[in-house]
Amino acid sequence: MSNQNLIDIEVGVLILKYGYEKVIKAISRVQNVTPEEIEKLLAEAQQKKGSKSKARKPSAHDLASRIAQDRPEIASVIQQLAAKFESKVFLPQMMEIRRFLEKNGVNTKSVKSRMEATKKVFEILSCMSAEELRELSEFTRSGESDLSVLADQIIGRKAK
Repeated sequence: MSNQNLIDIEVGVLILKYGYEKVIKAISRVQNVTPEEIEKLLAEAQQKKGSKSKARKPSAHDLASRIAQDRPEIASVIQQLAAKFESKVFLPQMMEIRRFLEKNGVNTKSVKSRMEATKKVFEILSCMSAEELRELSEFTRSGESDLSVLADQIIGRKAK
């Protein structure tokens, strides 16, 4: 494993543990710059990276960061779900992703990969309440399909 991969993993753990904003503030304190300057540098690096290759689809982390900006009350839980999605703990199989999307009214015929489904999954998550997101994040594996138990919980709650 390369040093870059290790750094990426460690930064991801820091963000998962403390949240994006706290990590940015810590970096700014260590480097004696403002958080805004750090954000600007990150945006510039992302633009340079994006201009060298064809446009990539946003990652779960990217989408979660955007959602967190619009809904700060769910920032930490949406970041947790993004990390779990990327590590295949949350919706680990394509079949479960399709079921999740279908249960939420999304046509899955055009969805061929996890990467293609990521944006649709996070659009659905962005519309959920903080409590629903917490339940999703805390959900643990059981003998049944994760999605089937989760779907039953959501449907049961909506029927009340």
